Order: sequence, then structure tokens, then C-alpha cells
Amino acid sequence: MRNTLLFLFTSVLLTNTFAQTGTLTGKILIDDHFTVLPGASIFLEKTSFGSSTNGRGNYLVTNIPFGTYEMVIAYIGYETIRKEIVISEADTLVQDFYMTESVVALGEALIMTQGHTGLKEIPGSVHYISPKEIEKFNYTDINRTLRSVPGINIQEEDGYGLRPNIGLRGTGVERSSKITIMEDGVLMAPAPYADPAAYYFPTIGRMQGVEI
Repeated sequence: MRNTLLFLFTSVLLTNTFAQTGTLTGKILIDDHFTVLPGASIFLEKTSFGSSTNGRGNYLVTNIPFGTYEMVIAYIGYETIRKEIVISEADTLVQDFYMTESVVALGEALIMTQGHTGLKEIPGSVHYISPKEIEKFNYTDINRTLRSVPGINIQEEDGYGLRPNIGLRGTGVERSSKITIMEDGVLMAPAPYADPAAYYFPTIGRMQGVEI
């Protein structure tokens, strides 16, 4: 008789425990109401309950205890959605959401190895033309820009800086044949020695700095 009463009591306790949880489900789309967002994150703030959308934009969170929660929907490139929800029945709460694309303007990032002071530690002759200097004169001709740098020899050819003859002190001025010209650390192509009469040279007007 004692064993039977214990069995009945345990059954009632388990039934009440499972009856205290609910399920949260729905679909996540963008604000055109047609395109789904697979991989969107859905979670309840300050809890361990969460999920993500599948390939059809559907999500499912189960075994949520009764209570009031702050639901968060997040996806990279879209505005985060926060909404207060109430789980009050042992049933399924359906919540669909429509996310709006978020445009974020990133600030300018300037990365330098040792700053401007590091130039003084390099052996030899080094010169740096800063963005402020380029903007001040607003030259589109590399010849005019480099004339302020000591130790550079320039021979004009077309007057527009499209095919400059640049030489550093002691190298000569034969079509930049003994110097290396790089844009963003990459060798220019085709190289000056490949076809000296038609090689490409970048427009100085779109440069942010010049290192010599």
C-alpha cells in the first residue's frame, strides 16, 4: 500500500512539472515580408534559452518555464529586435518578426607601425608626404607633388604625370628603371621595364600619402 501511494504522488509531481513550461516558435523575415533570414539568433535575455532560424527562417525554443521574458532577435547587418513576451500556458506561443537592414558608418582607421617618429629611426634618407599636404596643394600630377622632396630627380615627358621619369639621388632618371614603385605595398603592373612607353601610373589625386 505504501509503494502504491508513493508511485501516485511521483506521477502527479512529474505532471505538474512538465505543465509549467511552454514553447516559443515563429519565423524571421526581412521587412519585405517575403525573404527569410536563416541563421538569425533568438534568445531570452538573462537565460540559457535560445535557438537560431533554419533554412526556412523558422525557429523553435522549448521547455521554457512560465514567466515574463525579454526576447532578443539578432542578425549581422540588421537592427536588433527586443520584445517582452509572457509564457503563461503549457502551449505554443507563435511570434513572427520582420528585421530591418542596418547601415553602420565605420570610422576611419589609421594604422602605422611606429608613427611619424619612426621615420627618423630608418637609416638613409626618408620622406613622407602626408594627406594634409596632398590636400593642401590638390595636385593630380605626381611630378609636381614630388618636387617638394629633396633628393628626387624628375624629367617631364607629357606634362600630366602619366609617364613620369623619376630618379632618386644616385640612380639616374631613365624611366624609373632603378627604383621600385608600389601602390599599397604591391608592385605596379605592368612594371616600368616591361613596356616603358605604355606602363600604368596611378593618379596621385586618389592617394592618401606618399612614402619615399
